[in-house]
Amino acid sequence: MPEAVAAWRPPQGPGVELVAGGRSWDAVRIPYSFGVSVVERLGEYCGGVIQDGYAHTLYWLIKPGAADNWEPIPGSSVTILGATSYVAVPPVRRTEGPGLWWKVPLLAVRYLTDADLLWAALEEELDSRLGPRTLLACEPCIRARIFETDHDGCTGTTAMEMHGRQMVPAASPHPCPCDHQPLRSAGA
Repeated sequence: MPEAVAAWRPPQGPGVELVAGGRSWDAVRIPYSFGVSVVERLGEYCGGVIQDGYAHTLYWLIKPGAADNWEPIPGSSVTILGATSYVAVPPVRRTEGPGLWWKVPLLAVRYLTDADLLWAALEEELDSRLGPRTLLACEPCIRARIFETDHDGCTGTTAMEMHGRQMVPAASPHPCPCDHQPLRSAGA
C-alpha cells in the first residue's frame, strides 16, 4: 500500500518559509531557461511552480519519492530535492516577482505535478533543444573510459547517435573524435 502524502498548506502570511521536502512533496529544481518551456509543455497539467527570480530557477512540487527512479539528465541541471532538502516557499498570494513567487499559482484541488508527465515534458524539451547528437566516441574508447582499462584501440568511427536521451543507429558512421590512433588492418 503506498504511503499517504502528508497534508500541506502553503505559507499564508507575508513571508517566505523554509519547508522540508519528502513529507508532503519533493521538489524538482530546473533552470528557468529550460524550465519555462516545460511549464508550457505541461499546460493545464502543471501543478504549482515556484520561481526564484534571483537564482533564475523553477521548482515543481511532486509526490514524495516519485522521482527516485529518474535517471540523471546530462547537461540539464535538473535536481531532485527530497527528504534531505529544504525549499524556500513563497506565500500563496505572491504571484509575481521580484524574488520568490508562484509562477504557476496553486489550485485548491491540485498543487502537485504528476511526476511522469513532468519527466515526459523534460525529455521532450531536452530532445527539442539538443536534437540528434553524435556519440562522443567509438565502442572501444567508451569501454576504456567506463571500465577504466587500457585502451584497446580506436576503430576510428562510431555508428550510433543520441536522439534526445536515446541511443539509436546512425544513418552513416561518424568519425570518433578521440585522440587515439585508429587500429589499422594487418594488410594496410
